[in-house]
Amino acid sequence: MDIRHSFDFRLPRRAGFTLVEMLAVMVLISILMTATGLSMRKANLIAKNTKAEAECRELVNALLEYRSLYGDWPGGEKAKGEVEARYEFLEPLIDSSKNSSGIVFLNLTLDTGEKWLDPWGNPYVIFFPDGSTTKPRRTALETCVSFPFRRVARE
Repeated sequence: MDIRHSFDFRLPRRAGFTLVEMLAVMVLISILMTATGLSMRKANLIAKNTKAEAECRELVNALLEYRSLYGDWPGGEKAKGEVEARYEFLEPLIDSSKNSSGIVFLNLTLDTGEKWLDPWGNPYVIFFPDGSTTKPRRTALETCVSFPFRRVARE
C-alpha cells in the first residue's frame, strides 16, 4: 500500500471570486460611475442654462409689456444703469395691485427685499443703457438679451 496517494494535502477549492476578479469588477464599476457622474453634471449645467435663458426672456417680455402699456419702466427714475432684479423694482410687474391696470406681467413669488436669483444663486441684473424714458418703440427694437453659453449652429 502506497501512503503517498492516500493523503491529499491540497485545500479544497471553494466556490467564489478571487481578489483579482473583485478588484477588476471594482475598477469597472468606478469607471462607469465616473462616466455617469460627468454626463449628469453636463446635463445639470445645460438645464441651469436653459432655465436662466427662459427666466431672462420672461423678464425682458414683462419689462417691454409694462413699458409699452405705461410708457415708462417700472421704478421710473430708478431705471438707470444697472438695476438688480429685487422685489422693490419688480413689484409693479409681480403684484397686480401695484399697477393701475391690475395686470400680472411676471409670474414670480418674491418677498419684500428679496432678490430674484439665477440658478447659480446670483441676482439678475438689468442694464438700462441711457436711463431715458422716451421712445418706447425704439427701446423695444434695441432690447437684446445675450446668452454667452448658448452655442450657435454654424452653416
